[in-house]
Amino acid sequence: TADQTSVAENVKPTFTVHINTALAHDLVVTLSNNAQVTIKAGETSAPYTHDAQGDDVYQDAGEISLGITSAVDATGATFENLELGGAASVQVTDTLDEVVAKLTA
Repeated sequence: TADQTSVAENVKPTFTVHINTALAHDLVVTLSNNAQVTIKAGETSAPYTHDAQGDDVYQDAGEISLGITSAVDATGATFENLELGGAASVQVTDTLDEVVAKLTA
């Protein structure tokens, strides 16, 4: 899940990866941007912080959307019925960056 609905382009959005049952071993979750998040044994969630879009004069507002591409038990054991949830999104709002062109003599 996304921990906020929107962030300014210079702010790092945060997400939380959840599972419905605590496991006896660590679970390595791979996100759609190829980042990996480890949910520790005995826990049901772990945080993930995405890089900020960056505060620049060229890039406008947008959206960061992440999904789960895989979840693997750290011991290599396979799951009987693994269901991957849908994507989570954060809107990225543009900050106003004034650019001034000036001609002087």
